[in-house]
Amino acid sequence: MDVLTPGCHNYGALRNRVMMQALSQLEEGNTEGAIRAISDACEQFDNLSHYCHLVIVSANTTMMSITEEWDALFAAASSAASFGATVNPQIPTQHGSGSHSVHRGSWACKLYVALWTTLCFERTSCEPLWLELSNSQVLPRCQDSNSEAVQLLPSASLALLGVCCLGGVFGLEKDYNRVVSLFRKAADSGNSMAINGLAVCYHNAWGVDFKDTALALTLWKRAAEAGNCKAMFNLAVCYHNGTGVYKDFNHAVSLWKRAAEVGHYMSIYHLSLCYKEGHGVPQDMDLSLSLIRRAVDAGDTDAMFDLGVRYRKGDGVDKDLNKAVSLYRRSANGGNSSAMNSLAACYKGGHGVEKDLIKAVALFQRASDAGNTCATHSLAWCYDAGEGVERNIHQALSLYRRAADAGNSNSLHNLAACYRTGDGVVADLKLAISLYMKAAEAGNPASTQYIGQCYAKGQGVHRDLRMAVAYFKRAADMGYKDDSHTLDTLINEDN
Repeated sequence: MDVLTPGCHNYGALRNRVMMQALSQLEEGNTEGAIRAISDACEQFDNLSHYCHLVIVSANTTMMSITEEWDALFAAASSAASFGATVNPQIPTQHGSGSHSVHRGSWACKLYVALWTTLCFERTSCEPLWLELSNSQVLPRCQDSNSEAVQLLPSASLALLGVCCLGGVFGLEKDYNRVVSLFRKAADSGNSMAINGLAVCYHNAWGVDFKDTALALTLWKRAAEAGNCKAMFNLAVCYHNGTGVYKDFNHAVSLWKRAAEVGHYMSIYHLSLCYKEGHGVPQDMDLSLSLIRRAVDAGDTDAMFDLGVRYRKGDGVDKDLNKAVSLYRRSANGGNSSAMNSLAACYKGGHGVEKDLIKAVALFQRASDAGNTCATHSLAWCYDAGEGVERNIHQALSLYRRAADAGNSNSLHNLAACYRTGDGVVADLKLAISLYMKAAEAGNPASTQYIGQCYAKGQGVHRDLRMAVAYFKRAADMGYKDDSHTLDTLINEDN
């Protein structure tokens, strides 16, 4: 379970349903109906952040018919404010040569709209917009200085700018030092997104002098108390894993439940894992399955992959390779590298799909490019064996080395075999033995068995039958089976 990086909240299935209803209206050419669908949903929320996320849809509908970005943003914010703000006075604002009369809440809408429309429509760099929004001089002036919009907008815009810099998106350069500076300024104003983001920076030593888990925990607690569901999630991960605190499954579950109540799909998924393993709650496979399906419906790609694994193994569900492949594909399409790797393995072996080595190689490549070490090893094997691609031992060696450097024991084993046999490299038994040793220490059964053979034969090491027996036993405990290399067989070979 990994700590979640900061960003805009996803409020799960409810928001997704609203978006689908709105998009359905759009497909029918009914823009007014789409806006109304969101308007009806907005009435259910009191919190400005919930409301602003729903505004995204109305903003996107407006963007489809208006070419000028600023006009579109103002139109979206104004129309959204007209049904989202209540008893708010009209605040005149100026932009360029035009004058617009909008509610004070519309600047909050505009902030979120700017973020998402830039993402959805691949706009050019929006840094000037973020900087303008972070300058309180351009915020609407109103007599009620305690209004939510006036109080939160400066810190919210700084926090979102920090998120953009952290991700290196929207034309902004990834700059950890700047990220920390922006988060600190926004956190000083009490912005929970920024407090969570600052905690992530201290947790990962991004833009700070050293990793400070204790400070990260303090910040996450502060943000969680302010209602930030990502901070709740991150804090729960720490309690579940014992990161900087004593392990406390009960507290982790409590935090994930709080975040899940507002639709945080990653918390819903992690709750499903807790019910599956009995961590902090009684084991309940039916509830685990119900929760993981909720997370899948909300768009969590980890949940899609995990449910796919359950269908592949028949773990709590009837084994169904077709469903497994379908879930792997959905998850892979969402960018999940583990799902890409598993889908590639299905194509490689013809499990649940027609065997297609070319598709397998392409998927292994995508997953490897996304940083999946297992996929890098599998891709190396394809080049080594000439499966789905022309054999290229040098490319295979390069990929084996990359995966081995990341700790993949299978790549360490295969790289050792290349040095032992001189395949693509100058044979070097000493280096091969060293690599086999590393792979064995990393838990590779085949390498563990091979080291046992070396001690039994005195090959590359001094002969030592006690060591041979120890390695053979360890390999057997790992599930390795190879009757041709038992100690008795090897000793008989010497006689």
